[in-house]
Amino acid sequence: MEFCDSDSLKVVYVLQQHHQEDVINTISGALILIIVFLAIYLYRRIRLTRQLKRAYVQLEQAYDKLEEVTTQKERIESELRIAHDIQMKMLPDIISGHPDIDIYASMTPAKEMCGDLYDFFVRDNLFYFCIGDVAGKGVPAALFMTVTKSLFRTYAIDENTPDYIVTQMNHNLGEDNKNRMFVTLFVGILDMTSGLLRYCNAGHEAPIIIHKDASLLPVNRIFPVGAMDDTSYQLQTAVIEPQTTILLYTDGLNEAMNIKKEMFGKDRILSVVNGAIHDGQLSPKALIDRMTQAVHNYVGDVEQSDDLTMLAINYLK
Repeated sequence: MEFCDSDSLKVVYVLQQHHQEDVINTISGALILIIVFLAIYLYRRIRLTRQLKRAYVQLEQAYDKLEEVTTQKERIESELRIAHDIQMKMLPDIISGHPDIDIYASMTPAKEMCGDLYDFFVRDNLFYFCIGDVAGKGVPAALFMTVTKSLFRTYAIDENTPDYIVTQMNHNLGEDNKNRMFVTLFVGILDMTSGLLRYCNAGHEAPIIIHKDASLLPVNRIFPVGAMDDTSYQLQTAVIEPQTTILLYTDGLNEAMNIKKEMFGKDRILSVVNGAIHDGQLSPKALIDRMTQAVHNYVGDVEQSDDLTMLAINYLK
């Protein structure tokens, strides 16, 4: 009987020992799992923190670069605005109150800087004028335009033969022309006493002569100025009747496109002119305003793709 009690106690003791071991093992396993979980959690936190730090540094660097680029862009835009203002101020003042001519002009750049040009002045009762369109856009075209305009004044100030003026300009611009730039150009000299117009065309659009009806001035389409420095240009003449308007423009007018990529075209230009004749709105300003509105209505919200310049001269004598 005592032996049985002793054995029972031993069994109970062993069972208690096993139970304690199971509890300890369970707790140990749980602790190990918790430690592993915490280790994984801490590892991921550390890794995430490092990633966030790298991302922050990259974001900070990107922000600094963006700020630098923005500053540079603003500076460039400011410089272009200043250059645009200077370029516009270089245009000749509209001659008003002259007994023999009435003039109006408009220039709408496609970008900040314009590659189109026009110029005019009066000397010895002769009215000198020109219009041109430099191939290309932006700053290079604007610089080339400025040089072209300066050369026109340089050679025209002491010369009254358009073909000579154009030939000299071409020789100067074509010589050592490494960038292969050129400008279509029309130069005219109108004798305000006789109405004789002497002119020379270098690849430019034909002017429109507007009197009782509208017609294109006959022009020889020779190479643009600067394309080939040995080109020989030709003198042409026409007699302009009193109360006649000469409309000159760059291809930004006839090549203006609508949303369907359809050009405004010469037929529409002539249609607008004929409408102005019918309505008696043939003053240079009224004519150009009418043409400008017609183009805007045609292209709608399509972004302007080329510089657009118009010059209208009304011979009043």
